[in-house]
Amino acid sequence: MNPNSLISEKLLHYIWQFQRFNTQNLLTDAGQSLQIIQIGQLNLNAGPDFQESKIQIDDIMWVGNIEIHLIANDWLNHNHQYNQDYDNVILHVVWENDKEITRKNGQKIPTLSLKNRVNNLLINKYHSLINNPNPIPCYSQFEQINSITKMLMLEKVLISRLERKAKTVLESLQINDGDWEQTTYQILAKTMGFGLNAIPFERLATLVPLKIVQKHNDNLFAIEALLFGVAGFLDEPIDEYTKALQKEYLFLKKKYNIEHQIGKHEWKFMRLRPANFPTVRIAQFAQLIQQTKSLFSYFLLFEDVEILKKMFQTKPNEYWRNHYRFGEASNEILNGIGKGSVDIILINAAAPIIVAYSIIKNDSLFIEKAMSLLEKLPAEKNKITKFWNKLGLSISNGFDSQASIELHNEFCLKKVCLSCNIGSALLK
Repeated sequence: MNPNSLISEKLLHYIWQFQRFNTQNLLTDAGQSLQIIQIGQLNLNAGPDFQESKIQIDDIMWVGNIEIHLIANDWLNHNHQYNQDYDNVILHVVWENDKEITRKNGQKIPTLSLKNRVNNLLINKYHSLINNPNPIPCYSQFEQINSITKMLMLEKVLISRLERKAKTVLESLQINDGDWEQTTYQILAKTMGFGLNAIPFERLATLVPLKIVQKHNDNLFAIEALLFGVAGFLDEPIDEYTKALQKEYLFLKKKYNIEHQIGKHEWKFMRLRPANFPTVRIAQFAQLIQQTKSLFSYFLLFEDVEILKKMFQTKPNEYWRNHYRFGEASNEILNGIGKGSVDIILINAAAPIIVAYSIIKNDSLFIEKAMSLLEKLPAEKNKITKFWNKLGLSISNGFDSQASIELHNEFCLKKVCLSCNIGSALLK
């Protein structure tokens, strides 16, 4: 296979970043001696590809940026000649030099061609990885990688996952004018929707602000009336309990000038176990909010994970001990939020909130606290974690399972092997 047809800019970035080419007796394409002092920092934003680079050409030291292209003419194709951000490019690294490129003042930009300096074996290895039909491109070679490389990659992807989830928290925080309690309340609500009902649950927490709910911390019935009413479950009362809730809701709706509510049809019951029905979750959410003065403080300041878990050990009121839906009695007794559900809540709500706070405060100790929390939670069991276990990757706690899910979804499925420690190790 022709190696030239397999080259991409991403691969060239990798080759430059890890100096995976013959660096002996380097010359620019103009025949000048070239020494690479610092490769520079990979730039993930707009502008030249590597910044703060340092090279020596003949006897002159240059400090500036490196730009990388497949062919030199891409400099013009990408309109860099009109962008002042590229005025400080000190070296143009290309696979093939097909055109002389100059600065605005007519001065030639030194160019280094890599076409004859890269081992074809590297290119073919990369090609075999990204074109592997298996969801895990390195499936057949995974055992070759040492445990330290795997561990470092898991830590890298876990931080990436937590930061991405924290971004959602920070977006909510901005909308809420910096109110951490309201933000935590909304994130917790969304998490208690457990995927299928996450969107209506989050809307519910937006339409019924925490400040209104907290006015009734001594009255669970009023909180239930507010939440079930705005959720759309009290429009047609079907038993004495719902009639009483409706009466209370209509009073509170007028008192707080509540104008909007969610359509009952937006809530999903199909394919859910009764314990996961939105009616049950709303009742549990009401009790959790009523008995907890500051959810945010609980998440941020806990010292013992078991104490944090106890916060979720709510006991449903008499009605919800034997009902999954309004008007439908059940012989099964409900005992509140299950242990597995609590673990999911801590993973998807508490950890991202802690990381979001660490970003705001620029304090890495809170990131460590979030990672420590995950280490003390049991591993999730799903298709992805089971697959990794079969492949020999140890999935023993929440840290491992969250990291392995991120590795699978954001790296393996997207085949970004060049950004993966494991993929990079296989290419060496």
